[in-house]
Amino acid sequence: IGEAVGCGRQRRLLLTPLPPDDMAELLAERHGIASTSEASRRIIAAAVGNAFVALEFARETQNHGDPCGDRAVIPDDVREVVAARIATLPEAARATLVIAAAEPEPRCPPIDARALTPAIVAGIVCITPHGHVVFEHPLYRRVIAEAIGPRERSRAHRGAAANASDPVRR
Repeated sequence: IGEAVGCGRQRRLLLTPLPPDDMAELLAERHGIASTSEASRRIIAAAVGNAFVALEFARETQNHGDPCGDRAVIPDDVREVVAARIATLPEAARATLVIAAAEPEPRCPPIDARALTPAIVAGIVCITPHGHVVFEHPLYRRVIAEAIGPRERSRAHRGAAANASDPVRR
């Protein structure tokens, strides 16, 4: 954000996720969404503790209906923030993230953990001790998966299938 507004001095603060009760209170105060409602529950679950994302989903809920379903629209400003973070990564990391986003349960190997290092440092993914690639927020996976064209998606699925050890997944 500091770079975007031209601020020369900036300090990165790591914030912990906002607890669900506080998130529900925020949604009620800012958007009038009842804390016990299904909409509140879905927004809180989809935002995974991120107040900015929750408020954007609440705005979209009021303007266009539930944005938290599997095929629902991600608000443009949220998509832009996520895409901008991903765009800063080297090409090899972005290409590897595409493969990971296409896989239902991405693992290292076959996914190249070294290529993901910049994405790990950026807080976009982590690798568990068992080698599973986990997106730090579901929006990262979804924005990546939705941004790729049919050819690239098909290539990513073929690559994942070729490297799968499980015959069913091949």
